[in-house]
Amino acid sequence: MRFQTYIKQLVCLLLAAALPLVLLAGCGQKDAADSGKASEDANGPVKQEEPAGAADTILWINGLYAVLTELNGWDYTVFGGMEPNAVTKKMMAQMLDEWWGVTDRDTAIENMDWLLTEGHRGEFAELMALLDEEGLAAYSEEENAAYLGEIFADETEGAFVARAYEAYKEKGPHAIDGWDLCRAMSLLGWYYVADYYTESEALDKSLEVAQVIQKTFSSWDDLMDSYFLGYEYWSSEDSAPRRAVYEDIKSQDGSPYSLPWDLPLERSWEAAPSVPGTSIPEDGAAAPQGGGAEAVPTGATLESTDSGTAYVKDFGSYTVPAGWVELDGGLSGKYFYLPEDQQDEEYPDNISVESGSNRYAAEDHIQFRQAIVSQLSAQIQGLDATLLGDGTFTDAGDYLYAFTITEPDVTTRQYYVVGDQKYCLIHLTSFTGAQEAFDAAAQIASGFQWAV
Repeated sequence: MRFQTYIKQLVCLLLAAALPLVLLAGCGQKDAADSGKASEDANGPVKQEEPAGAADTILWINGLYAVLTELNGWDYTVFGGMEPNAVTKKMMAQMLDEWWGVTDRDTAIENMDWLLTEGHRGEFAELMALLDEEGLAAYSEEENAAYLGEIFADETEGAFVARAYEAYKEKGPHAIDGWDLCRAMSLLGWYYVADYYTESEALDKSLEVAQVIQKTFSSWDDLMDSYFLGYEYWSSEDSAPRRAVYEDIKSQDGSPYSLPWDLPLERSWEAAPSVPGTSIPEDGAAAPQGGGAEAVPTGATLESTDSGTAYVKDFGSYTVPAGWVELDGGLSGKYFYLPEDQQDEEYPDNISVESGSNRYAAEDHIQFRQAIVSQLSAQIQGLDATLLGDGTFTDAGDYLYAFTITEPDVTTRQYYVVGDQKYCLIHLTSFTGAQEAFDAAAQIASGFQWAV
């Protein structure tokens, strides 16, 4: 059973390329409850006067993060956990800055968008799929825990990752969705208290997310199982204390968990003019947009300009910057380009372009990326080399992944444009390290369009 010791770090690196910088502080920190800080209004928790008919819907929404509210010593019957005033506004703003890197409305929206479209469940799904590829399914949880404990140099972390993998085998890549979504709901209430969102904005967004959660899970217990699993995966700590809080809240009078899971959730407050940020995908997963531009017909003639030459091949078209020349003919469907001033050198910088087929549909781009990571990781094993990854879209809206392998004397960068059961590979080999070569490869990759 083989597993690269840096796989988890590589997965985090690939994800980081898609995250706003401010999120790097928030996504790795513990929740406010874990800081040991509990705060109440100076006069104790104050019950809000809810709009007529809204009480049950808001209490149901509050139930999505009632465990954390209780751990913080706040009031889970109040939206956001406390009545907003000058004292609680300042306290909440400080807590959001310290634990989430949220300092204003813009960073609040960025954090919310990350939680709703990616969150820790994105890393979870990728890591679990990599463990699948490494063959861990053939072993018991105990065997995997011992093995992963050695890989991570931490027996506790290995045990919790192995436990998460067992849940993944049973429930699939969405096993910890409840963790991200419940935390998103807590943030919405806190944004209101901190005055980053208006009450209507926070309630409208909460209602939108709550309705998706209600469709995604079958009961309070089903949701909380997902939440606790995500907590254990993220923190490598036992969720038993939080489960005990959940059970305690369930037994209390006026508990949100006494409300039926399928309670009709309705707005009875004044609607906000607009809801901040992106909408949550109904399957709880990331939803990148792509595939917008029109493909170029095979055989079309494109003109050369001062900025470069457009080439049309049977699989697609792309533009090579000025100063680069194509070698005569293609080698088994692979086309090579060299800088004009390096044609006579023994080891010139060069870019190759080729297309291939695979079993992955465009919508399965994450699995395709995982396969590439595994392959490249195996290739550099034992070498003095580092592997970095990035992800974005082409100008045409197709998924585009880039992988850079740095060795002492050469750097290679591979761009993969993802299509339906096909890909285009733009492969740069740089011996000089000249920035022009990297810029040229990036231009070819970003401008690539599939043939009709």
